[in-house]
Amino acid sequence: MARPPLKHDEQNGLTTTEVAKQLGCSPSYVRKLLEKGYFPKLKDGSGVYRFNPHNVAEVARKLGRVVKTDGATAAKIYGYFLTPGFKPTNEAIGRIVFETGEHPDLVRAMWEKYKIGVGSADTDDETREMERLAREYDEQIAAMDEELARKRRAVFIPADPHDDSPPSSR
Repeated sequence: MARPPLKHDEQNGLTTTEVAKQLGCSPSYVRKLLEKGYFPKLKDGSGVYRFNPHNVAEVARKLGRVVKTDGATAAKIYGYFLTPGFKPTNEAIGRIVFETGEHPDLVRAMWEKYKIGVGSADTDDETREMERLAREYDEQIAAMDEELARKRRAVFIPADPHDDSPPSSR
């Protein structure tokens, strides 16, 4: 007698199609990643490959991809973040994981995104450029201050051997 197929259990991990949806690629690409050893080969009772959400997040980080999650899940998790007085303690994260059924790594990653905010790449580039200019300005001011201090020392101590400035007129 043939063995009846076991039902897919969502708690055993994500399917190839679900992983492909999260990584923004095709299921065949996920199978190639599986064959190349990016994921551990774990099959459920039905012979379907299952993927741990933590492993999916790690592979996405290695490949430089953003994990795309279900919008409804993201909305539910962000709802917790938006409650007044929310603090990301272990207990609070645990409560979100318990109530949503999502992996803790996903909740933590979403909290990091929430803290960063929704900024465009142009805004980030402008901010980096302003920070670069501020650092450059500070370096120039520090160099000018050092030169002024050196010149002051030369006026008061004309025989200083460490000074490159011309001798004073005194």
